[in-house]
Amino acid sequence: MRRSSARAAELAPAPSTDDPILQFRNLSMDYTGRSGRVTRALDGIDASVGRDEFVTLLGPSGCGKSTLMKIAASVVRATGGEVLFEGRPLAKPTSRIGMVFQQPILMPWRSVLDNVLFPIEMMGRSPRKHAEQARELLELVGLKGFESAMPSELSGGMQQRVAICRALIYDPVLLMMDEPFAALDAMTREDLGIELLRIWSERRKTVLFVTHSIQEGILLADRVLVMTARPGRIAASIPITLPRPRGMDMVSTDEYGRYAQQIRSIIAGAGH
Repeated sequence: MRRSSARAAELAPAPSTDDPILQFRNLSMDYTGRSGRVTRALDGIDASVGRDEFVTLLGPSGCGKSTLMKIAASVVRATGGEVLFEGRPLAKPTSRIGMVFQQPILMPWRSVLDNVLFPIEMMGRSPRKHAEQARELLELVGLKGFESAMPSELSGGMQQRVAICRALIYDPVLLMMDEPFAALDAMTREDLGIELLRIWSERRKTVLFVTHSIQEGILLADRVLVMTARPGRIAASIPITLPRPRGMDMVSTDEYGRYAQQIRSIIAGAGH
């Protein structure tokens, strides 16, 4: 354990930006099982996400990536440290943060358009006044003409596009995505990753994106935060300077290969 901690400290990340929108300060998370045994999921997380930055959070399964996202979304409360959003402690959910989960979680009895508008209803606003905005979002993700379709009529990739629209409908400044493409086949996953970059370039949202795929983590990001195995710590912060726009052809470049090797080495080294 000491060697792992030393390695993580040795590779501690540099500050990401002078204008952070989201900050984790000495964040820790403990879970207590039925037997009373305490398991530390996160330990001493110090990291930040800059405004309009696309940051991917990358690490092995079980390292606490999703837990960190739930804390940032105020779904669960950390047992130590603090989260700052726009410079203030984050204590409850806010409409300024949107969330896309691993599964689209669409309501099967509602049309595509009505699923996108559901958060508007929950906020007590008029869905009718936001219907045109919802249609524009659906066109943005390539679903024009599917407004009246039911979720059962859509493929998995199309359903996840609807979920992205639902997260964008109330115009959050930060979009958090917890392995949103993990359940999709490889080709659909690649296509949606490139599509997400296009949407991001047009909408310029700040994005924090969780993945366990090194390829996905590199291709999407301005910066990759690499986590250690449990208890999760930030092992490194790696700026990605691959030119944009990006495509799958970059995977074969030497520059991409150097990033991939660097991340693999950090994950392997931090796990010992």
